[in-house]
Amino acid sequence: MDIIPLTEEYTPKTLVHRGEQIKDIENEILTFKRIGVCSNLLIDGTSGSGKTVTIKYLIKKYPEQIQYHNAVELDSSILNLLNEISDKSGTTIYSALTKVFDTLSQKRIILVIDEIHKFRNIEKLWNLLNGIYRRTSIPSFVIPTRKQFVNTMPEDAKLTLLYQHVLFPAYTADEIRDILKQRLELSGASFEDDGILSAIAYRTYHLGARTAINVLRTLVCDEIKKPTPAMLDGIIHRFDAESLKTTICRMDKIEQNLMFIMADLMVTQHGRPVHTGLVTERYVEGFGTLARETISRKITNLVEYGYLTPVGGQRTAKRDGPGITRRLSMDILTAYQIQKIHDELLTAIPQKKLEAE
Repeated sequence: MDIIPLTEEYTPKTLVHRGEQIKDIENEILTFKRIGVCSNLLIDGTSGSGKTVTIKYLIKKYPEQIQYHNAVELDSSILNLLNEISDKSGTTIYSALTKVFDTLSQKRIILVIDEIHKFRNIEKLWNLLNGIYRRTSIPSFVIPTRKQFVNTMPEDAKLTLLYQHVLFPAYTADEIRDILKQRLELSGASFEDDGILSAIAYRTYHLGARTAINVLRTLVCDEIKKPTPAMLDGIIHRFDAESLKTTICRMDKIEQNLMFIMADLMVTQHGRPVHTGLVTERYVEGFGTLARETISRKITNLVEYGYLTPVGGQRTAKRDGPGITRRLSMDILTAYQIQKIHDELLTAIPQKKLEAE
């Protein structure tokens, strides 16, 4: 048995249910290979919809044309990104950008930036990509994992970069089952009951292929041949919790506390959207005095990351940056994840119970 095909990092030689997306992206790569320019692409879709594995599949096919970068692997640092592009060590954004220009003048490649929404100061990154494109005509394929990410792009960058969308719809349960079947066959493992793959797919399709593959690997490695529904749910919740923990750990302390408060209010208000003023009030109650402008900026960050969702209004333009609608939700998280954050809150704020009005 080979466990590698049961890992999310594995890239199969053929991808199921992503032929249309592969064709759209590959056409741009072939155009770039032929004439040295192509469209900039926004590879759009929810987490676990096959965006990263599709890009890695194409990188294997066209290694000379594509350079891959991931925000998480770069510690969300723009400076680290620029240094990785040039393979040199600049100590400032300016010096690193100069090295990038030198590198790209000699080596024409497509820049792929995965999980781009997780970079700190995303507006600065857009402006840098805009500058790189103006100077070198080097295209970029960017991969966010949240809705309305393009709204973070300054107007000047929008007009220059003109990103073309390649949509990755969420997998259906049947498509998840096909992916699991392919991975299981590649691993050489098997189950006595074919219905197990359907059961995994049905319980995980709303979470994406990544979670489904992780659940399958756990069953195979632990030699669980006939999992009960309760066993499957327990494994899924474990991966849900691990994913949440990783996400929360990458935030700074203020953002973590705001997530805790939002989760508590979502639970106590039975899932209803939360007024931003109430979030600010509860932060001051639970964690001490902090400038309201700082709290507002951190809430904006969480909206831009996609962890909080504006509800019941539209974003407003302000001189110092985009504003936020008056109410927020946590639509990107599952009910289980929200409850987990809520449970953590009980120890995060000693002796203080946060109650909704």
